[in-house]
Amino acid sequence: MGYYVRVLSTSAECVSLEKLKMAVQSVGTGARIEGEVNAAGVWRQLILYGADSIEICNLERSLIDEEDSLGAEELDEYGDQISDCKPESAVAYLTEYFDKVRCVYSFQVLKGAWIADGWDILDKIREVVFEHAPSIMQADDEGFTNEQGFHILWQFHDDVEGPLEAAVLLEGHWHTFEMDLGNAEHREAFCRGEIVVKN
Repeated sequence: MGYYVRVLSTSAECVSLEKLKMAVQSVGTGARIEGEVNAAGVWRQLILYGADSIEICNLERSLIDEEDSLGAEELDEYGDQISDCKPESAVAYLTEYFDKVRCVYSFQVLKGAWIADGWDILDKIREVVFEHAPSIMQADDEGFTNEQGFHILWQFHDDVEGPLEAAVLLEGHWHTFEMDLGNAEHREAFCRGEIVVKN
């Protein structure tokens, strides 16, 4: 099935292919993004290629209100998956947010992402999609972000390490900080919905 990163957008309006092409060109590596667009400028699937023509990602767009919507199915699954996750404040926030989502952009990460600057190009495209309308992000085996792009839910594997820009919701406001994923005290504080303080 592969590894996926998704942008859950509150807008059903399609991000234009031209805008995505401009973002790819701005990286200046010879990468390209291609796909079919209808007369209204709407696309369903795009492929992002690196300069060597190796596929970096497959990008699919799914409207929530469409019949047999894959995005709608994913939202239902997320609701079940996060029910026992931590912190509880993030679960409540996401459960409410899912009702606002109108479109899901799914990035299937492919071989080219791990070649040269593949991830940088993918991140540039994801950034354009994320900023198109109020949105949150989801990554397999990691969790979700808020609308500001800070990580808010713990779904990582136990052996994860490294820094993470995170946030917890306290009294209706997001409080941001950098945590060490491999630090047990940081993990426990985050999962309790507390601000992580580095020693």
